Amino acid sequence: MKPEISAPAGAGRQFSSSTIPFVERPTCTVAEACSAVGFGKTKLYELIDGGAVDSIRIGRRRLIRVPSLLRLLESAKTGV
Repeated sequence: MKPEISAPAGAGRQFSSSTIPFVERPTCTVAEACSAVGFGKTKLYELIDGGAVDSIRIGRRRLIRVPSLLRLLESAKTGV
């Protein structure tokens, strides 16, 4: 009888970003950022172009750096 070989724990499971709290995530999609802060895509892209929000491009995909988004919200809250 051959021993059974099983896949490593977690193999075959697709990563779900919803398992990590938003504030702990390094990046999020443009749609997720818009939903989280209540901005439209146009306003978010204006903030990116103005340097208020950091983003990275991987191929054609743009990811928003969550810490920069949180800093923007914090500065708006404190009036800085």
